Amino acid sequence: MRILRIDVFDPRCRVLCALLLAGALAAARSLPGLLTGCAVPVVLFFAKGSKDLIKNLLHVNALTIAVWLVLPLTAPSGWLAGLELAFLVTCKLNLISVTLIRMVAELGIEQIDSVLIWCRVSEKMRVLLLLTARYVFLLRDRLGTMTRAIRLRAPGLRGKPLYAAFACMLGTTLIHSSDRAERSMLALNCRGGMKGFSQCRPLNWRFQDTLLCAFFAANAAAVVAVSL
Repeated sequence: MRILRIDVFDPRCRVLCALLLAGALAAARSLPGLLTGCAVPVVLFFAKGSKDLIKNLLHVNALTIAVWLVLPLTAPSGWLAGLELAFLVTCKLNLISVTLIRMVAELGIEQIDSVLIWCRVSEKMRVLLLLTARYVFLLRDRLGTMTRAIRLRAPGLRGKPLYAAFACMLGTTLIHSSDRAERSMLALNCRGGMKGFSQCRPLNWRFQDTLLCAFFAANAAAVVAVSL
């Protein structure tokens, strides 16, 4: 649906809106506050294909297992209050993740770089941030592929041989990543820096971007007001 498209907005607007709402959701201290700010993340979740987003959220929620195990045992007010706090943290994490993934991560490296340039971030810092964001996922995929290869080729591996196989896998992956990082820096230098890779559309702030920022700001203010 046309009204659910967010790619028509300026990248600066999307980043600013995401930071406003994510900050408000992070500051929320009650479930009513989160309910006030959940409408936008829900709409963003269904903005387009959600298959990849669901996979990312599954990885994010794997981190909440520790929260659900620890908080009920450490909460000063008892285990029930700990469970409520764990539920609140889980809701926050999911709502903020959906907002940041849809509004910022899906911009792509080129458009994020344009926003960082507009924010006057130095080129060295931009290269560090963008290449880290890119190669973290590549490193994850490579580790997953090599782990599946070990399980398929040696399903009965146990004990020290299993640890040795995983140690070799990690060492090979890190060496490959180091080599790839050197080639990436060489490519950047040969093209004259990040400008040689910039192929995004020029930044163009329009009235619709101002309206979207105003809407997100009002929503963020409502979340904070309800949470007080």
